[in-house]
Amino acid sequence: MLAAVREALLEEPAVQQILGYEVQPLVEYFVVSDVEGESWNPLRVQWDIWALNYQDAIELERALRGVMHHDLPVAFAEELMWSQIVDSRLLPGPQGDRIFSRSLDQLLTPVRERYLSTGG
Repeated sequence: MLAAVREALLEEPAVQQILGYEVQPLVEYFVVSDVEGESWNPLRVQWDIWALNYQDAIELERALRGVMHHDLPVAFAEELMWSQIVDSRLLPGPQGDRIFSRSLDQLLTPVRERYLSTGG
């Protein structure tokens, strides 16, 4: 499911405009939550992004937020979920003076059917 989300992010025009150069990896994700536990628990995903300058890193973060943060539930792999960006930060590490990296935390919370309005 998340691989498909990553591919969809990389196909967004705003993201493609920023990632007009080759840096590997450009956008990667890591599941931080326990996926083997309760299936209704929120899933925390850390998205890491890399860019050649700080402005591109900020613009890429803005584009990813636009794609991944929603005020209403959205469908992920046919499951209705709340999708929220809850935190972001500069990634520490030996990045040198040519690579800027940021990390975003996404919280995916399944929506139980009983909480949905039936419209009647």
